[in-house]
Amino acid sequence: MESHSNSMLWGTYVILVIAMRSRLAQAAQSRLPHNMPARDDDLYGLLGVSRAATDADIRKAYLQAALRWHPDKNPDEQERAEDMFKRLARAYHVLSSARLRAAYDQSGLTGLGAEAWSTDPGSSMDMAFDYP
Repeated sequence: MESHSNSMLWGTYVILVIAMRSRLAQAAQSRLPHNMPARDDDLYGLLGVSRAATDADIRKAYLQAALRWHPDKNPDEQERAEDMFKRLARAYHVLSSARLRAAYDQSGLTGLGAEAWSTDPGSSMDMAFDYP
């Protein structure tokens, strides 16, 4: 009889652990910032900084967002994470350069010109490692 109640307790414990893991996974997923702008034209909003942000603020916001959206850290949302990671790298590329930031502030993305963007489709992934 005692063996039967122990196995029932063990089964209940296993069910509770599975339920808790599921809830923890859902909670972790809900903490991802899914409200980031869908448009690439608000680079400040993409990084979550104001237009008055300092270079240090921009760098800190970029590093935090890039770490959060790194594709290896989001295996369940690989495509979305890769897209966000690239968008963040592009935003940082513009906002970390005084010349590009001034052009962006004055005219938006259209004021940057083609020379601001690489023609290599994979370069925005590499940009994350180009900035000290």
